[in-house]
Amino acid sequence: MSERPLGEGLEGLDAAGPGASARRAASVTLTRDGEEPASTSALMDPANQSLAEALRITFRLLQIAMIVIGALFALSGFRSVREGEVGVRLLFGRATGGELPPGFQPSAPYPFGDMVKVQRAGRPVILDTEFWPYVQSGSRDLPIDRLPSYNHLKPGQDGSMITGDSNIAHSRWRATFRRSNALSWAQNVPPDQEEKIIRAAISRGIVQAVASTSIDRLLKQSSDEGSVAAQAKEAAQQMLDSIGSGIEIERLYLDDKVPPLSVRPKFIAVESAASNAGKTREEAEGEAAERLSAVAGEAAPVLVDLIDRYELAIERGDEAGAASTLRTIHDIFEGRPVELDGRVVEVRVAGEVSRVMSEAKLYASREVSERRAEYSLFRARLDQFTKNPELTIRQAWTEAYAALQGRDVVQTLTVPPGARGVEVVLNQDPQIVKDLDRAQKLRLTQQQEEERKRGQQMDKYRTETGLRPTTD
Repeated sequence: MSERPLGEGLEGLDAAGPGASARRAASVTLTRDGEEPASTSALMDPANQSLAEALRITFRLLQIAMIVIGALFALSGFRSVREGEVGVRLLFGRATGGELPPGFQPSAPYPFGDMVKVQRAGRPVILDTEFWPYVQSGSRDLPIDRLPSYNHLKPGQDGSMITGDSNIAHSRWRATFRRSNALSWAQNVPPDQEEKIIRAAISRGIVQAVASTSIDRLLKQSSDEGSVAAQAKEAAQQMLDSIGSGIEIERLYLDDKVPPLSVRPKFIAVESAASNAGKTREEAEGEAAERLSAVAGEAAPVLVDLIDRYELAIERGDEAGAASTLRTIHDIFEGRPVELDGRVVEVRVAGEVSRVMSEAKLYASREVSERRAEYSLFRARLDQFTKNPELTIRQAWTEAYAALQGRDVVQTLTVPPGARGVEVVLNQDPQIVKDLDRAQKLRLTQQQEEERKRGQQMDKYRTETGLRPTTD
């Protein structure tokens, strides 16, 4: 076996540089049989190709992985905004853009950016201790009547308010709010301090509103527009707007309001008296309207006004005005059209006035007829008396005696002729007593029937006032 010198196979390595020399030195193969060794480049080509291919695949996979990671990083900024929420984009800690509506919304990925989701509606804020006397936790649900009353208030423990007339009152409130401007809210309101800020604003508004209201008006308050609750809500909203909170108070409710518990019975007594006075006044007005309607019907207001005018004219000494007003009243009673306030109208009179007028007309007609008949009879008897006085007198005496005998209370006793003395024992006749009793009962029945008819007539003009007497 022959061997080739090592130097002969390394010729020209220096010309290719140190790297080429090293590669060629690593490629030298010695043979035992003295054969010509294989080419170094030919032996290294498959390995180089495999290595290059592996490096290329690895590089491609690395590129794909970087692209995927970059895409995932970019997509990590997307957030889902639910119904009832709004989103606010943050870039390097600052809010950018406007409010984002519900849906899938993009934003810069963390740590470059973030998205803050803000719930529109907030939880109700209950102010049940700020202006209310101290009550132990187990007694807070007790009715107001069962709360303990003290003659003093302990500062820092018992809550109270001072009204506009320098009285002390207690109240409990409840508020609902919403985050109307999510951008301002996210910039200016720390979430953990939100309720404290709202409580402070509402408390300030309540103190300001109550300080301009008397205690009587406060105790009669509701949550309507213009009430103490509305004024307190307006003052609290101004404070929240001044700090750019982005919070809007929707409603402020005045749940309870009481005077100091030690004097509350006195306030209740006053309110009860006022309520009874109002009820009595309404009953009186209803009864007045009912009676006026029963007396004159729809003409009652007009007649009352005319009567006032007539009395005023009499007091002023205006005889012409009084006479004119009286003529108008008579015309209304007679059913004739009258001129009122420049208009000719026909006022219909009904009720008791109408009945009295009808009875008066009937009575006048009957009296005139009877007097005329009496006058005619008198003239006839006068003529008869002139012609035959004795006969006229006997006839008149007979008629008078017959009328006397016709009375139910007259008893006739016949005395025998020639009787020198007669003793008469007088006693009530049972039959006469029965007749008198029957007549009295008949009169009573007729009176009750007239009262019943009068009551029916009154019911015809009775108006429903909605008031009913109550008993304690």
